[in-house]
Amino acid sequence: MLVAAACVIALVLGTGGWIIYANDFAIREERLTIPGSVQPLQATLALPKDGNGPFGLVVFIHGDGPADATRDGFYKPIWESFAKAGYASLSWNKPGIGGPRVIGWTKACMTVRPKPRQQSGGPADAPISTLGASGCGESARADGWYRR
Repeated sequence: MLVAAACVIALVLGTGGWIIYANDFAIREERLTIPGSVQPLQATLALPKDGNGPFGLVVFIHGDGPADATRDGFYKPIWESFAKAGYASLSWNKPGIGGPRVIGWTKACMTVRPKPRQQSGGPADAPISTLGASGCGESARADGWYRR
């Protein structure tokens, strides 16, 4: 019985130690405000823990539904991986999350989205890397922000 109790205590302490270790991310977080045409967005910039940059930037664009900049902490391990590779990460709270309410995100994405880069003076054939799985990501392709 004493051995079983010792094993349970060791398991609890080990698990607790791992949770503390795993949630101490090697990043510096800065809170930013991004001006917008409808309202400003509250954002988080995750930087490598050491160094002053300049750093490459990875922008996280949420899909539909309510989400804060960290996606309830889900993005932090990903940000840490990018930070260890020398990249900064930027993500923002969806409109209405942690601030004033606005029209629904999908509607906002479809009505307040930027003009195609060809119309805004951007180069039509410049390489752009994209990764996404959302309606707004599809709208960027449909609007001509990158070639098919």
